[in-house]
This record gives sequence, C-alpha cells and structure tokens, in this order.
Amino acid sequence: MANLDAIYRILTIKNIIKLKNEYTMYLKIKLIALLLFLAVTSCKNDFKLPYQKVIERRAIERKNNENGQSVLSGRITIEKFVTGYNSYHIRSSFLPTITLKLKNIGNKDLTEHITISAVFLDNKTGEQLDTDYQTISSSTQRFVSSATMQIQIRSSVGWHYLSEQDVSVKLYINDKYLKTVKIDNREFDGIIR
Repeated sequence: MANLDAIYRILTIKNIIKLKNEYTMYLKIKLIALLLFLAVTSCKNDFKLPYQKVIERRAIERKNNENGQSVLSGRITIEKFVTGYNSYHIRSSFLPTITLKLKNIGNKDLTEHITISAVFLDNKTGEQLDTDYQTISSSTQRFVSSATMQIQIRSSVGWHYLSEQDVSVKLYINDKYLKTVKIDNREFDGIIR
C-alpha cells in the first residue's frame, strides 16, 4: 500500500509540474501576442518589417528612375530636362543638346566625384555621333545641399540645318546607365527657363 501511495504522489507531482510548464508556456505566448498587438497599434498602421521598408524604398527609387527623377541614391534629382539642337555659330551647326536641371536633395554638400556622361546616337543610321560629360561634384567642385544647377551636354557633331533628325542621348551617372532621351527636333539655346 505504501508503494501505491508513493507512486500516486510521484504521478501527482509530475502532473503538477507538467501543468505548471504548460501554464507558463501559455502565459509566454499570451505576453508575446500582447507585445505584438501593442507594437502594431502604436505604429499607427505604419508597422513594417525592415525588409518591407527596403523593398518599398527600392520600388520608389525604381519608379523615380523611370520617371527621370532620382539620380543618385536619393541625393540628387533631375527636376527638369530639355532637349533640342543648339546653334553653334562658330561652325554654323545645330548640335544635339540636353540640359538637365539637377537638385541636391541631400542634407550634406556633395564632394565625391560624380559625373554625368552622354552618348549621342543617330537612330536612323545606328551611328554613335559623339560623347560628352559634365562633372557635377568632386573634391574641388562642391555641389551645395539644397542647391540646383543646370548642366548642358552636347554633341560636337551636328548639322548645318534642321530637318528630320532622329537623335537620342543615353545618359550615364558614374558609368551606370540612367536613361535614354530622344532629342526634340527644334532649335534650343541650352538654357532651362
């Protein structure tokens, strides 16, 4: 009989420990659920996991790049660009030209070497007409925070008169492709007003 009482006590103690462990686990799960609920509601529906924020930022940058807005990691934007043929009087030629109005939207001056280069292509013949580049910033040429600047990039190859030229320009920033723009068939002085 004593053995049965001892076995009964051991089983009861094991059940109590088991129940205690199960209840502890239940309380832990309930606490985690409560903390998650508080985290979500305190963010006012802006709760996003870190990878979701990265995906959204990349989508915005991709969309801006497609629209010609964001140029360099959210630090420089193209506010406007205008294309046409600049009349170059010394050689009496009309040269394919693109002028970009850039803005430094970063909170710091840019002093790293940043160059926008252009490749001018005759779409009718497939011929590469010329390349040109402009340095936006470098260690000796600062692009001030919140400032805008206009840069003009033009081909040195042109025509003596304007007709139905079909020219496009491929733009690169620090040798990374940015976008391709068709040059408008009109005379253009190279300044954005």
